[in-house]
Amino acid sequence: MNYFLSVYELALAPLLILIFGIGLVVLFLNLWRLAYKLRKRELEWTWRTLGSSVFASLLITMALMYYLPCLIIDGKIHRVFHLTRGGQERLVVWHTRIAEAASGDYCTNRLKSYDIATGELLGSTLLNWRYDSCEYRIYGPFEDGKAWGYSRQNGVRFLDLFAARVLADEEAILKRIPELGGAIRPAPRDRFDLGSSGLRVVGNSGGIYSLTPDLKAVPASGGSKRSGRGAARESRWVIGEREPGQESKIPLVYLDANDKAQMRLDLEHDGPGEAEPLEVFEGGGGLYVFMSRERYTLYALKVDPESGELGGRIEYFE
Repeated sequence: MNYFLSVYELALAPLLILIFGIGLVVLFLNLWRLAYKLRKRELEWTWRTLGSSVFASLLITMALMYYLPCLIIDGKIHRVFHLTRGGQERLVVWHTRIAEAASGDYCTNRLKSYDIATGELLGSTLLNWRYDSCEYRIYGPFEDGKAWGYSRQNGVRFLDLFAARVLADEEAILKRIPELGGAIRPAPRDRFDLGSSGLRVVGNSGGIYSLTPDLKAVPASGGSKRSGRGAARESRWVIGEREPGQESKIPLVYLDANDKAQMRLDLEHDGPGEAEPLEVFEGGGGLYVFMSRERYTLYALKVDPESGELGGRIEYFE
């Protein structure tokens, strides 16, 4: 199943194809009748036939406008996040898709939040929609699954990755913090302060502020820690490098806090070239290895970390 399609689009596509076909048949019959009536000089029928032809043309245009976005040109899964809140575990996916429309190709960025163990979709939000650019940035996540998002189209947003929703857009942020002026943008360097979870932004006046999760602006002073720099390491599972002749296996490596390998599992999967691993997370009673088959299918293999045996496959869609 193509990950970048939605259930709505899959259900709508056959109906639009039917409307397109009916419109073509009506248009063809009316054009044939129109030519016949003109030869017979029966002009009183000409305008009626012409009117129904225009209606059929509108049906065809409408079907094409709504069906073409179902034809995906390309897509990319940027990141997958494993987040926990209140004892619940979520897989959050940030992805881009490029689709066709009557006026040209367009690009969307979207967040989706799933129950990591069942694949049930629990939340989804559109981050931006543009014709000319797929640009979007996410800074985080930090405490409680929150993050900052930014694009030139929508400006700065405060995001809840766990629930896949926008907590505050730029308009709401500027209402809370009028001293920032009419617009804000991330600072050109050291944008994310890991210690305070603040996003360093430039206000309309040119001043640099640290935008905090409680939506306050603190004048920035000194340097900041960029996301991921200087953070304390923890023991974790990672996807290792395949050994020569072992292309059909996924190497899972357990690293300690000093990045030294303590354990290795070689997991068999569908076969060489069939799928590429994206991430591996530990939780929910096992390891979850997230796979993308040709970038258009997202699924997880649940693995017993002690024996390396597969415990099932979970599909993520909608």
